Amino acid sequence: MADEGAQVVECALGEGSEFGPDCFIEFAEVEGATQVVIRHPDGGFRRFRVQSDLSGLEALDGADVATNSLGGDPQRLEVVVGTDRYRLPVRLDGNDEPQS
Repeated sequence: MADEGAQVVECALGEGSEFGPDCFIEFAEVEGATQVVIRHPDGGFRRFRVQSDLSGLEALDGADVATNSLGGDPQRLEVVVGTDRYRLPVRLDGNDEPQS
C-alpha cells in the first residue's frame, strides 16, 4: 500500500502490457541519497536509488539492471527493469517542475 502523499505514475507491468496510471511513487532520503519506491497495484514494488549525476535510477533489488531513457511530451524518464516499465517525472525529488 502506498504512503499518503505518494504520486501516481504510469507503469506497464509484465511483457506486452500497456501503460496506465496504476503505480505509485514514493521518495525517501537514505544515507544522503534519494531512494524511490514504486508500488504496483498487486502489492509488489521496486526500489531504486537516484543516480548521483541525476541521470536516472539504479535498481536496488534483484538481478535486473534498470535502463533509463528520456522521451515523450511532456518529457518523462522511462525506466525499464525486466519486463516492467515506468514513466516518471523528469525531476525525481517529488517536484514535477523542470530544473532551471
